[in-house]
Amino acid sequence: MLFSFDESKLPKVANPEHAERTIERWVANAPNTNFSKAVVDSSANLKLFRAIAGNSPFLAQCLQRDAAFTSTLLQRGPNDIFDEIIASLRALMDTKFDSVKLMATLREAKRNAALTIAVGDISGVWDVDKVMDALSTFADESISTATRYVLRHHANAGRIPDLNKEDPEKECGFVILGLGKLGARELNYSSDVDLIVLYDPHRIGL
Repeated sequence: MLFSFDESKLPKVANPEHAERTIERWVANAPNTNFSKAVVDSSANLKLFRAIAGNSPFLAQCLQRDAAFTSTLLQRGPNDIFDEIIASLRALMDTKFDSVKLMATLREAKRNAALTIAVGDISGVWDVDKVMDALSTFADESISTATRYVLRHHANAGRIPDLNKEDPEKECGFVILGLGKLGARELNYSSDVDLIVLYDPHRIGL
């Protein structure tokens, strides 16, 4: 079973052929054959899948890239999955990553968040305010995760003394301001993240 949604709110499919190819590949790669077949055997579920895969090449790619994640998202719905994505970013604070692994983890989280938010939007489960809030929340948490990594990296190199190990951002001497749509928590799918970084030269010894 998929999460609950109103199929009457689903958009028309712009590229039916691409949608069908995406569905075929997802069914072939899905970890649970019974679930994947149940999805395509239901007209409502199939309509949702076509609305996602047939209107955005990027979302179609996301659907295929991680069939297991897609299956979990479609079963549990965008609300729970988005909360888990944000929680996983916050948990990275306690994980010792090198920059390469951290960037790979953030890219995966971005793909999963993009698909999750789009599913909430396309299915009609989320309204426009919820979509903008989710996009803004993910951007905030991603920036915060990257900031904590940079702070710890420079603290280990002796450039930032007395860093709070439990909360690296607290009194660190840096302020990152989100301008424009991020500052207003009105990000859309194509928004840039405009940032200004301010620092206290006395705090960080510059």
